Amino acid sequence: MGTWAQGIEEYFVLQPELLNALASKLQSSDKEDQDYVFKFFLRYIPRYAPVPTPYLRTVLINGLRSGDVRFRDALLFVTWEEDVASGWKTALGSAVDQFVEKPKSEAQQVDFGITDDDVPF
Repeated sequence: MGTWAQGIEEYFVLQPELLNALASKLQSSDKEDQDYVFKFFLRYIPRYAPVPTPYLRTVLINGLRSGDVRFRDALLFVTWEEDVASGWKTALGSAVDQFVEKPKSEAQQVDFGITDDDVPF
């Protein structure tokens, strides 16, 4: 996949294969793979897939049930965009509505950003 493809997926001949590849990346334990799909592809999928495939639906619901806020944020279009295919709302709307964010561990709450003490002048 390439980022050059974002927004033109509806013209692809192998859309089912694309959806399976995207679902596999979302199911991966690799956060970068997941973020790649969230950032470049997920919002365009309803344009060419009126309903999520069973595999993609399962992966998205599992992500929501795990409490991963990235899945909820990526799927907010299901609840508020009027032009979203009704199949997406039917398939995922209740899972998005029932989402409960998993509490962050102490390690995740630590901010490792640059502070004034890090600047040498």
